[in-house]
Formats: sequence, C-alpha cells, structure tokens
Amino acid sequence: MITSISQGYPGLFTLEAWAGRNRSADPYPDNVRALSGGTREHPATAPGLGPGAEFLRTSLPTDAMTTVQAPYPVRLNTSVTEIPAGGAAPVDREDGPTPGSRAVAGGGGGYLSNEVAYRSNRLRLELRPGLPGGHLHTPVLTGLPAEADRLTGPEFERNEAAITGQVLEVLRASSGPAAAPR
Repeated sequence: MITSISQGYPGLFTLEAWAGRNRSADPYPDNVRALSGGTREHPATAPGLGPGAEFLRTSLPTDAMTTVQAPYPVRLNTSVTEIPAGGAAPVDREDGPTPGSRAVAGGGGGYLSNEVAYRSNRLRLELRPGLPGGHLHTPVLTGLPAEADRLTGPEFERNEAAITGQVLEVLRASSGPAAAPR
C-alpha cells in the first residue's frame, strides 16, 4: 500500500476519495510563499504531468480504515471541485467528479496535499496498479506553548502522540479482514 499523509482539518481525519490533476490554490502562498500557478476559475496543470485522468480515485480499503473512530473521527471525503464538461465555471460536488469534467480541486484541495496524492497514485497506477493507494489527512496538531522560546509542551506532546497512534491504527485497519476497496 502507498499512503501519502498530511495535516488537514481540526479534530478530524479524512481519507481523500479523489485526487485532482490541477492546481487552483492561488492566491494562497505555500510555506515558502510560492504560488501554485492556478486559481479556482482557471486551474493549471501541475508541471511535468503528461496526459492523464483529471481525477484519480483512491483504492485504499476505506470501509476498513474508517472503522477507527477514536480519539478522532475518520471520514471518507468524497468532495471535489470541477468544471463540468461543457461548462465554464467551477462547481463544488460532495459526491465525486462527473464524466468529462476538468479537475479544479480534489479532496485534498487545490495544491500540495492534492498534488502529492495525484502524483504518487499516478505513479502507482503505472508501476503497480494492483497496489492500494490514497491520501490521509490528519487533524491539525495543536497545543504548542504560547512562549516563543518553547518548542514543545505536555499538551502538544499528548496531541502528537494521539494523532500518531491513530495514524498507525488506521493503517493497521487497512490490512484487516474488512479491508476491501470501496
């Protein structure tokens, strides 16, 4: 199995059902202040990608992985943003992409998390198509001390341990008896 992992939403794990081909996160810079190169109205194909599907579906055993519900809920995120076939404006959809649409954002958004998921799963499909793959967002890690000179503290370390432990449990659940792709 190949699973890319990044930080997502407060208090929630999400397994991303769809990764989209394009970038659309401008005007929000990344952590080095670089822009993604695309917008919601004008998504841009990520550099270095040849022809390929607009959206890639996870092949992770999401039914099994979403059985782990503590200490944080784990949800399957099926939302995407697309420009429907023949359309000109982006549409948010909760139930995945429609045939012939153009990717604006996958479940992991319109830049880094989504792009990591798309690229790793595209490579997986080319090299080992039977290997399950997808993307997992962890809860936002909170609890840093207010003092700027302190890098850690008891609350931060408890939260980090809880998230790390649950990541391992979610991954272990993927190999259990109920681990069939949805």
